[in-house]
Amino acid sequence: HELEQAAARAGSTQSQLKAKIDKAKAELEDKNRLVESLQRQLAASLKEKESIERGHKQAESATGVKDVRLNRALEEVERYKKMMNESKAAAAEQAEAQRRTLDKVMSEKKKLAKQKTELLNGFKKQMKLIDILRRQLVHVQAAKLLSLTEEEFTRALELGETL
Repeated sequence: HELEQAAARAGSTQSQLKAKIDKAKAELEDKNRLVESLQRQLAASLKEKESIERGHKQAESATGVKDVRLNRALEEVERYKKMMNESKAAAAEQAEAQRRTLDKVMSEKKKLAKQKTELLNGFKKQMKLIDILRRQLVHVQAAKLLSLTEEEFTRALELGETL
């Protein structure tokens, strides 16, 4: 009887152990499924991380390219500003030179106009003097003619008296 009890206990223990083993197997299967699920999630997360890192690197690369382009554009803008300022300075210098040249030309024009007026006044005075000299010459010639006629008249009178 003891043996039966021992066998019954052993059977009961075996049943309990079998139930525990089945329960442990079920838990193990659940845990394995959980591990597989977590591994898939981990793999997906790693792929997503790689994708994000690639996108980040591409964005950094694109940003770097844009920065280089921006810096080149800024350098070009500065160069054009410098050229524009040089051009403005040259234009201002040229305008100043033209203004000085214009001032000189206007001064020369006034000087020449004054000389022209003086020359015309001089010519008018010379013409008046020439006119006066012609009149004097006419008077001198007329006086000479008169003196000649007077001399001839006196000679004629003297001749007439002597005759």
